[in-house]
Amino acid sequence: KKSDHVIVISDAFKEFLTVNNLNPNNISVIPNWAVLDEIKPLPKINDWSTSQNLDSDFVYLYAGTLGLKHNPQMLVELARNIPESKLVVITQGIERSYLDQAKAKQNISNLILLDYQPVEYLGEVLASADVLVALLEPEAGAFSVPSKILSYMCAKRPILAAIPQENAAAKNITKEGAGLTVNPDDIKGFIAAAKKLYQDKNLRIESGQAGRSYAEQNFCIKRIGDGFEKLFAKTLRSKK
Repeated sequence: KKSDHVIVISDAFKEFLTVNNLNPNNISVIPNWAVLDEIKPLPKINDWSTSQNLDSDFVYLYAGTLGLKHNPQMLVELARNIPESKLVVITQGIERSYLDQAKAKQNISNLILLDYQPVEYLGEVLASADVLVALLEPEAGAFSVPSKILSYMCAKRPILAAIPQENAAAKNITKEGAGLTVNPDDIKGFIAAAKKLYQDKNLRIESGQAGRSYAEQNFCIKRIGDGFEKLFAKTLRSKK
């Protein structure tokens, strides 16, 4: 309320602030973005995928934080229900321990757990996947926009997401046709969507292309930077 101008990352934030008596004329939306030039579409067979023996397998991949806003049981169910695939989870922390224990207790051989990989391998890591996976718990609602989804779009891979449908990321995935989304408590729907992507190669190709197209149209850093600078200049002028 004390700021001269507020920049938020989604319309949901603007709506919330407006309801709480901030002047909508002093609020602008600039969505988050990923570094388009650093995450380019690459072939599935690459140095990293070869080093991990993933070249010949159908791969679901989850990369990034797995914490309080995520339900790791969804990943366990994914691996258990599609045993002919591999589910690669690249993460560390408390919820990683949950997956380690589930893998050992239930003998889930197709659940591959890896520590965080060097950032220079990110493009190859994402390219090794046939489907990229994202999770977000209902409590996160509209106010958490998973940055991994933006990176997934850059990688030109279809997205399987269990996230609240009111979330900006879910709306983008659905609107752009970049993958399939279900509510985070819908395990049956999540598995059904995973199987649909597994069975439909054309859907995977089209979804991946749609995500990359969205990234190319919206993640131009010059245009984003110009947007910030225009807002800064406008706000400074209004102070004179």
